[in-house]
Amino acid sequence: MKKIHRAILAATAALAALLIACVFAPGASAAAWSGGGSVADPYVIGSVEDLLALAEEVNGGVTGSGKYYVLTADLDLTAVCGEGTGNWIPIGRSGDILFDGVFDGGGHKIAGLYISSSEDFRGLFGHLTGTVKNLSVSGTVEGGRRVGGICGACDGQILSCSFSGSVSGGFYVGGLTGYA
Repeated sequence: MKKIHRAILAATAALAALLIACVFAPGASAAAWSGGGSVADPYVIGSVEDLLALAEEVNGGVTGSGKYYVLTADLDLTAVCGEGTGNWIPIGRSGDILFDGVFDGGGHKIAGLYISSSEDFRGLFGHLTGTVKNLSVSGTVEGGRRVGGICGACDGQILSCSFSGSVSGGFYVGGLTGYA
């Protein structure tokens, strides 16, 4: 009985150590995308959780510079940012916190985007200095200045994209981008 008890304790300690090493590993990212972030092997965004992880990473200070992301499925954001559930926090949420990678929508759609705010730089992307392409977005976006369906302010490129829904704000407001 003592041998079994010791074996269970040893296994539990080993599992706990492995878990701690994975969670607190230096340089570990909150995102667990597949892919390497290059043109040939882009990061794969295949779920709402992946898109949320991208927003969290960019808004945490990782700009996506030189990195490539590809959307592999249609997404519905209604459960995470609909009326009564809260606002979408744009990817690159301000003038200083921006997205400067390449986001290829792969011809997919993101539905249910919802932002009701008086803040600036509102859209799926807040401040874009990279590229967003091959993407359709639908929803409601309301903000202060620099408000658009795809991005609030674009100092980069929006290629082969569309937005359907409602966009409103103070000034610099547009369907795809509020400010370019």
